[in-house]
Amino acid sequence: MKGKFFRISVLFGAIWFFQTALVAQEESARLGGKALKEALKDTADDLWIYDDLKKAYAEGERTGKPVLVSFRCVP
Repeated sequence: MKGKFFRISVLFGAIWFFQTALVAQEESARLGGKALKEALKDTADDLWIYDDLKKAYAEGERTGKPVLVSFRCVP
């Protein structure tokens, strides 16, 4: 009985995870880059580089600092 409960729990967890990721992806596509930052009240444009990985790598090489890449799901 315990094994069956565990498998059902894992199944529902996986369904929840993928549903949440799908909703976040649709919301991100609907809002777009600039509107998404405004919706999140994200005003750190001078500190972060958004949606431009090449620019981030160039800045990292210019300053000699490592680049931290964050993939966010925002529902």
